[in-house]
Amino acid sequence: MEALSTLPTTLQEIYARILDTLRSSNCYREGLFMLQYVLWAKKPPLFSEMIDAIAVRLDDNPGFKQENRLFDLMDVITQCSSLLTPIMSGSGREVHLAHSSVKEYLTSQQLAEPFRELLSEVHGRSIIAKISIRYMIDVANLHNDRRLSPGELIWSFFLLDSSGVVPSEDSFGRLLVGHRADNHPVAIIGEGAFPFIWSAGYWAEHARFVEAANDDILRLIIQLYRQEHLLRGFPQILGLGFIYDHREYGYIRDLYTEVGRRPSPLIHACYWGLEIVARRLLESDAHLLTSSSVDSPLHAASFSGHHSIVKMLLCRGAAVDGGMGTLLSTTTIPLHGASKNGHVEVVKTLLQHGARVDIVGSKNETALELAVRNHHLNVIKLLMDYYDCLPFYLLFVALSQTPIEGKVVDLLCSKVIMPGARKVLASLCSEPIVTASRTNSREFEQLLSSLITGGQLAYARILLENWVHMPNTFFRRHYHWPEPPKQEHLQLARIMLDRGWILSDDMVRRVKLSDEKESQRPKKRPRLE
Repeated sequence: MEALSTLPTTLQEIYARILDTLRSSNCYREGLFMLQYVLWAKKPPLFSEMIDAIAVRLDDNPGFKQENRLFDLMDVITQCSSLLTPIMSGSGREVHLAHSSVKEYLTSQQLAEPFRELLSEVHGRSIIAKISIRYMIDVANLHNDRRLSPGELIWSFFLLDSSGVVPSEDSFGRLLVGHRADNHPVAIIGEGAFPFIWSAGYWAEHARFVEAANDDILRLIIQLYRQEHLLRGFPQILGLGFIYDHREYGYIRDLYTEVGRRPSPLIHACYWGLEIVARRLLESDAHLLTSSSVDSPLHAASFSGHHSIVKMLLCRGAAVDGGMGTLLSTTTIPLHGASKNGHVEVVKTLLQHGARVDIVGSKNETALELAVRNHHLNVIKLLMDYYDCLPFYLLFVALSQTPIEGKVVDLLCSKVIMPGARKVLASLCSEPIVTASRTNSREFEQLLSSLITGGQLAYARILLENWVHMPNTFFRRHYHWPEPPKQEHLQLARIMLDRGWILSDDMVRRVKLSDEKESQRPKKRPRLE
């Protein structure tokens, strides 16, 4: 980190004086951890979250005890005045850095020891990961002997609304969940009583950054993964964000969304990019690579774009298509996960190892279609090389997106077969030009109408000229042409009439009138050289 050049010397002195005062205060540990957390966590913590995180004592067993909670957090923030400040948000009071210059100072070479090392990213993320893991383990153990409040039950039921599980309540008032497949009980920890539980669920993000530099964190993670009774009974241990992912990452549909489909430690490590941890797990038990019949570690790594883990798994014999054998309709296909999220190097590696581009997912989509839907141009280029020609439906998908990505449309047009060449090149194509079940006349006409109404005439013409089926002549749609229509509208209407479309009588009259004017216009004579 370069020395500060923009921060005034007096401001640096103020910050240094505050740190010296903090070091001699009775809340040094709490203030230091808050600085580490606010510096390196993705989002500022709520007061309630910070109170629970501060309560964790890494040297004790258990590390988290409810009696250690510090309820007056403002006392600590006061000791760190000009460094930390409380700010109200929609979720409650949050702890923020007092000014952008604070982070500039705390991450610079101007910072004196021991704070330079203690507030470094490696050390800060390591502490956050350790406290998060210890918190989750100890809360899970505490949860065995406590009763959920009605509010917590409602919140837990909300989480399980679409998880495909059967909830019930045991004699201790804990919310238990029995998965329909094996009826194995699972407990959901209430966020109201343990507010740090959500943020702690992202411990793996911090651990990924420091696993190569900190043996302690590696041992703690392996220790966590070996506690089978906790992993099976409390899905938050492997991260609520990983299972539900509804806050920062968005809901990952079809990927480990059911509580009953809790990922194995290896799948979890591959998903979050814990390469060293994944390697050690495989060294202790090579069968972990192929032990799952539904989910695969390779898909988890491909979905998240961890290229080095993908290569490591393939070198160890992972099935490049996710171990699905001859099944052509599934959800966790490695090439699909990488294509959907635009991980170009992962897609390239999977293709080099023989990944099949013709496998369709549970929603009848191919890897190429997922790349088209998400506008991943470089992935589309890679996958297109494995097709002799492309189905029209891909162009239809590209033109259905909002907004339309012009570069994707141009790229697809270079390989979508035009109607006149369909018969000649049909034998060369690995897929049919048009899949009737994917694009019917009504859907086509609805998209065409929306493009015309939106004034996207160039795209409407591309759509029209690549469509090889005749429209439903009895299905009549009133297109919203401008008044009066411009010449480009009349040209598009002329193509539609030639292709068998039924337009309004007024539009037909206007097209004929335009044709007559065009025929009466004197043609330009060729200029003699």
